[in-house]
Amino acid sequence: MGPLALLMLKMWADSSMYLVRNHSGTAFTRLELLCRVAAIIVLAATLIGGLGRVRERGRRIQCTDNLKQLGIASTSWALENEGSFLSQPNDRLKLLAADGLVFNYFLGFSNRLSTPKILFCPAESNPARSPAGDFTSLTNDNQVSYFVGLGGNESAPQMFPYGDHYLSINGVAATQGIHVLRTNDVVAWTRDGHHGQGNVLLWDGSAQQYSSSSLNRGLTAGWATNSLAFP
Repeated sequence: MGPLALLMLKMWADSSMYLVRNHSGTAFTRLELLCRVAAIIVLAATLIGGLGRVRERGRRIQCTDNLKQLGIASTSWALENEGSFLSQPNDRLKLLAADGLVFNYFLGFSNRLSTPKILFCPAESNPARSPAGDFTSLTNDNQVSYFVGLGGNESAPQMFPYGDHYLSINGVAATQGIHVLRTNDVVAWTRDGHHGQGNVLLWDGSAQQYSSSSLNRGLTAGWATNSLAFP
């Protein structure tokens, strides 16, 4: 039994004992008991809400850490393979993602990753998705939570290298495959994952949480097209 349940049980027991000790009392005693019960409900709702926020904050931190590790690993791979793949849309890794199978892209530099769990957002809510236990068992896009940006370079910061896949385009949830975003498209986070927010990796190696409005400006403003490969 958790600490919250124990606290509620103790308060309920205290209230019940009070009623027993004052069994011969007036209706005021019963009213006071009702007040105590109401206080328990309010306290429980407050604590549960607080625990939920703490849990989501932990998931957000882990998610941004995953994205940072992906950035470090892919850059390390690129430096040993004749340049930064992030600025070369036709390189070998980008071609893997462009085939519409994002997991193959990440397998391309899996020797730079400690575990395939880095590819999986801790806030993932789709029961059809689950992380791979090791890279040998990484065989499909349901084991990946992050999109891959297929264009851009350090001078185009709005073309994020990686980010949460919980996106809708013009009101329709993005599905597995390549999606080309245009300047008049409306991009937004869905309620899955981080509850209407989402995380993206930036070109400087940092990862940030974006609102839908900030993401929409970043992905569509100033560029004719922006291609993302979704798992």
